[in-house]
Order: sequence, then structure tokens, then C-alpha cells
Amino acid sequence: MRTKHYRINERVNSRRIWHKLLLAPLVAVALLLASYTKFPINNKNVEQPLNQNTFQQSVTKIEDVTEEDKPREISLPINWPEYGHAAYAVPEEKMISVHDADDEAVPIASLSKLITALAVLDKYPLEVGDEGPLIRMSEADAALVGYYAQKSGTTTLVLAGQEISQYQALQSILMVSSNNMADSLAIWSFGSIEEYVDYANEMLRELGLEDTIVADDASGYSPNTISTASNMTKIGYLFMTNPVLRQITQQKSAKIPVAGTIYNYNDYFNDEGIYGIKFGNTDEAGKCFIVASIRETIDKKEELSISVVLGANSYDSVAKDAKSVLLAGNQAHDTLKENP
Repeated sequence: MRTKHYRINERVNSRRIWHKLLLAPLVAVALLLASYTKFPINNKNVEQPLNQNTFQQSVTKIEDVTEEDKPREISLPINWPEYGHAAYAVPEEKMISVHDADDEAVPIASLSKLITALAVLDKYPLEVGDEGPLIRMSEADAALVGYYAQKSGTTTLVLAGQEISQYQALQSILMVSSNNMADSLAIWSFGSIEEYVDYANEMLRELGLEDTIVADDASGYSPNTISTASNMTKIGYLFMTNPVLRQITQQKSAKIPVAGTIYNYNDYFNDEGIYGIKFGNTDEAGKCFIVASIRETIDKKEELSISVVLGANSYDSVAKDAKSVLLAGNQAHDTLKENP
């Protein structure tokens, strides 16, 4: 059982905020991405073109709508991927738009590592600049490297007896998607994978994320760990409002004991205020990507938006489409602010 309240930075009560959201439409944006050399992505044409639809939906940022104050209806072209599931959100403004009405819960692969990081920092918070406690790797931790390697999972080399800081473990999990380190950090934090799973699911329920379920491991390798695109925008928001996790997202590389220099595999287009938070990939989940945009408003406040695309057939497709949805959503959001 959990014994304390959440301590994730700027946590929101999702039950109050998210259950009252109405959909906000997105505007079409055509984008081409530059080449990338640190991840298996190239500049070949996207295998699944975006499907441009036009439809009308009610849009509002007001929690309680009266007959005198109905939400405005607008009609805009929507560029969604033809495959899988996707969503766009500006959580601070309670605005979200989803690809499909069902918003089905599906395997999310390594996007679940965002949940692992949030749960660990909930129990053992860090401030920016803190390395946290040193964690001594055991024989069981070293064995996890071989376990995931045999399953073609991403790993970080560890040796029994070595020490790694909590912060370095988080870097390994998030930057290179280390499956063995995700399990090792969860076991160190909670005592066992089973206790981690219980803790994470209770955390998700308290956040109102009813459609997200963690199962079997802390790495996301299990197809039984599922979520919806809309739930993942909320998880992405919590992740990016934690200063420590945002800092890791913005790093290009890090030095890890024994493993040496690692590189940020999510750094597909970290520029102009757009940041790749996490790629994910399993046979059951396909390719997944969650992306954030950090912009400054006219009154000098930060505006954070999130896009999620699940179930692509290639990294090219999921990267291009996640950025396209993000920028299209930002454009639609700006249009609404200019024409309230």
C-alpha cells in the first residue's frame, strides 16, 4: 500500500480537470523532417500518409456551459494518421482532441517508462542538480541484461557490485529506453516488480487515468501494459512539468558507469521548443512517440502542449506524424485564442 501523498511537481487532479474536457480541432500542417543519425530513422517517404478530414466539433475551455454560453462550433481540416491512435492536448487550458471517438486502450511499449519515472520520483523525489542515492547493482540486476537481450530488448550494461545514482538510472531508462534498468530501478524503489505494479496502478487511479494499466514489468515490454492516446497526453504533461524529467528530455547525451556515454534516442527534433519525450516499440504496440511543445505566450507565460501517436509501422511515420499533429494542434489552438 502507498503510504504518502504524491510529490510530483505541479501535479493536477485529473478527475476534476480531464473529465470535463471537450474536443478541440486541429489544423492541417505538412511537415518534412531532417535526417537523424542516432536512431534508426531516415528521410524516406512515410509509409502511411496522413488522412485529411473535415468535421465540426464543439470547442470550449469553460467547465460549465449554460444555454447562454454554448461552446463555439468550428470546422477545420484534421490531419490524423490513417493508422493507430493519436491525441493532442493543452492540459493547462483543459483542451484535448483525439483521433478516434473510441480512444481505445492499447499496448504502449516503452512509453510506459514515463509512468515508471513518475512513480519512482513520487516515492523518492529529486531536485534539479541532485544525483540521489547510489544504487548497488546485484547479481539479479546483472542477469536482467541477458534476460532482455535474449528478447531483443534495449539494455544498459551493468555489473554486479557496481553503483549507479538514481538520476543516472533515470537517464538510462529515458534516454536509451533501458529495459533492465527500468526493472532494476523499480525493484530498488518498491522492493519488487509486483509492488511497483501495485503502486503505479494506484497512482494512476488517483490521477483519474482509468484507462491506463501497468502489468508484469516496469519496462513496457509486456503487451499487458496499456493506455489510450488521451491518457498518455496527461502522463506526458505530468512528466514535462517535473523539472528533473524535463531536464533529462532535453539532454543529448550522458555518462553512465560501466555503460559509458549514452545518447538520447528521443532527440529526433529537439529544437525550436519541440522535444521528443519518448519513443516506444514492440511487436504488439508498433512504433509509438510522445512529443511536447514549449512555447511562451504573449504575457510571458509558458504554454505546454503534448501530442501522442500510437501504432505506426515505422519510426519515420510515427516521428513525422507526431510532430505534424503537434504543430497542427498548436495552430488550431492559436486560432481559437485569436477568435474566442
